[in-house]
Amino acid sequence: MPPKHRPPKGAKAPKHQAPLPAPFVPAPTHLTPFLSTLTPNTTIHITHLDTHPVPLKQRAFAIPAILNTTLIAALFYRAYTRAPFYTALVLYALRRPTAPIQAPPSATGREIAWLIAVRLGAFAVDYILFALLAAWPRTFFLDPASPLRWRGAVGFADRELVVRSSTGFDCADLARELGERPDGSGECFGWVRDAVEPRLMARTGLAQVGPRWRLNVPAMVEAVAGEGEWTAEDVHGKVWAFFPAGENGGKWGVWDVAPMIGAAENPAGRARIFAIQDKLMGMGKEELFYKWVELIQYESTRPGGFGVEAQERAGERVRELFGSYGVDFEGFEREVNGGIGG
Repeated sequence: MPPKHRPPKGAKAPKHQAPLPAPFVPAPTHLTPFLSTLTPNTTIHITHLDTHPVPLKQRAFAIPAILNTTLIAALFYRAYTRAPFYTALVLYALRRPTAPIQAPPSATGREIAWLIAVRLGAFAVDYILFALLAAWPRTFFLDPASPLRWRGAVGFADRELVVRSSTGFDCADLARELGERPDGSGECFGWVRDAVEPRLMARTGLAQVGPRWRLNVPAMVEAVAGEGEWTAEDVHGKVWAFFPAGENGGKWGVWDVAPMIGAAENPAGRARIFAIQDKLMGMGKEELFYKWVELIQYESTRPGGFGVEAQERAGERVRELFGSYGVDFEGFEREVNGGIGG
């Protein structure tokens, strides 16, 4: 028997790198320059092309711009009218009593209590205005990632790249969760899944922000400058996550959600998806809806195209999926207007 081959002494065995957790696959290497703009790498990103008409985008931008401008005017007016009271309050603290602060000598206990309540109410209103609401115009006008800076840098176009980045959770959270719950039932993956929900993707980019997602304005501006480094197919309807070093090896993964977005952009497809979603959620089968979307996305983007054989294979898998959730596929298809075959 020939001797077994042994590696040279001191040589390290090649490290086995496990595949990325589903539904992510390794990102194309030619997109490395584009991915370098999605910093920091710990953040999850969603990219898509906003093709809404320019007038609609202008209205979507004008509404918050007008509201924030109005709020600034209200804050300045409030500060102007309340300045004498707070000046008197400071003088009182410096032991120089003034009339606006002191109660009249003949005031009764009820009148003093009412005066205290009124002034506490005024303090509460001012706190809400200047400590809480003032953050909105400050973010809109002054934040480095403000919509104003975005529009000032790139203007309005028929086709715009929108980049959203996660807040409050990151790639490490998602990787750990997908490792523990490969069925995609975890909280972090649910936030990602909700962010590409058809009803949300039917809105303009500015209307897609929320507690868990913000616009990544620097990345959008840099991506426009380097538009020759990527194509529409590369960035439209993609979820990007940089999986940390370890079992999945530090590299970018991408989840293609473009088929779902495309269906949501088509009026007939959007109506069908919404009907299916409403029906399944009414049955308490929300998870089934997202599993169905993921299955169709996977089957429609496999190599070889989505021909007749691929559609038949997808149909069988859909039937099995619905059956695993206790839903009669044929009966459900009859109840939903237009069926779900598409």
